[in-house]
Amino acid sequence: MRIDSIIQTNADVARIVNLSQGDVYKRVITSNYSEPKIVIGVVRQILQSTDGTTVVGVEYEKSFTGVTVKENVMTSDTDVMIYPATPEELREAMADFRDDLESKVDVAHRDLERAQDALSKFHETQIALAANKLQAPEVTTA
Repeated sequence: MRIDSIIQTNADVARIVNLSQGDVYKRVITSNYSEPKIVIGVVRQILQSTDGTTVVGVEYEKSFTGVTVKENVMTSDTDVMIYPATPEELREAMADFRDDLESKVDVAHRDLERAQDALSKFHETQIALAANKLQAPEVTTA
């Protein structure tokens, strides 16, 4: 049964009639491999030409792996399901996202420090090797 067939015919249906830069929206993402999901986004840019219209949005998605922030490009040829959202809905979603994103930045900083430390040690060893300052240990045979 299609979901739209069970919705009351007198239900209020919100339809976006005009989309502008700064508008908040929800977009449904469907996939053959996973359940449908909803992301919340903000229109960043609208590009228009004789070939059609392109909408660029920044979208926020919460999943079991954390928060993802992506730029999404929707063209005239793109089949999308978008719905109106309010700034309050975005504010509530972003309150949950901030901690996760800050945590990802902290982890990335620690990973960067470890990588820089490893690279520094590599360079020290490489310089010592090039300067013939390394040797094999002294051994005895039994």
